[in-house]
Amino acid sequence: MRIARLSFLGILLSLGACAGDGGNLGTGMLSDEHRPQSVLSKAFWSTSIDCVVIAPVRGLAPSDRATFIEETVARHAFGRFDHIVGPGARGRAARHLGVSDRTNAGLALLMEQFDCHFEIVPTVRTIGETYAVAWTERSLTLDLQLSESGRHQVLWQAVETKRAGDGGLPVSPLAIAGAVYLAAQEMGDRDAWPRLIEDATRAAFSTLPDRRNTSILLRRGEKK
Repeated sequence: MRIARLSFLGILLSLGACAGDGGNLGTGMLSDEHRPQSVLSKAFWSTSIDCVVIAPVRGLAPSDRATFIEETVARHAFGRFDHIVGPGARGRAARHLGVSDRTNAGLALLMEQFDCHFEIVPTVRTIGETYAVAWTERSLTLDLQLSESGRHQVLWQAVETKRAGDGGLPVSPLAIAGAVYLAAQEMGDRDAWPRLIEDATRAAFSTLPDRRNTSILLRRGEKK
């Protein structure tokens, strides 16, 4: 009986399928909560950051998910800086000028038009989805960098990894049914990716101080 159960478990897990855009995915974790890796340079405090452009996401092909990442980053950035140029305004300006905002030259021209000298570049380091009949997991590693246009110095950077999944290790016929049901529910959850992106972005921005109104004070100090 025990041999039959183990054989059935092996067959069940072997039916699993894995799909994703790349990266290494862990398993056996419902979530991955930890303090994001972050760097805040000394120049961050002495620099007048009055306007920030949200650059196109790197590491992910243009898609609804890529746009959602940019919009989420822009929304959180609004709570940190006085003026933000989000993906919508950036895209409209690119179409009006007939340039691509996905090239360095095109983005630099757009930043000139907006009189914006700083950018936040979102980069997807890893993104993936695993479905193994009795277990579903999604994983995202998001890298955010704030820098001044034309300069290599990074004023702020945060790297956050989030994982979320559901299901379980089936050890009995009843547990198998429950795990398969939970995994299928998780796989069909249309809000799972938006939640994961929101969680990763919010965690990353938790390491970035609020700079609203400070740019005005810095400019006044420079004039004295």
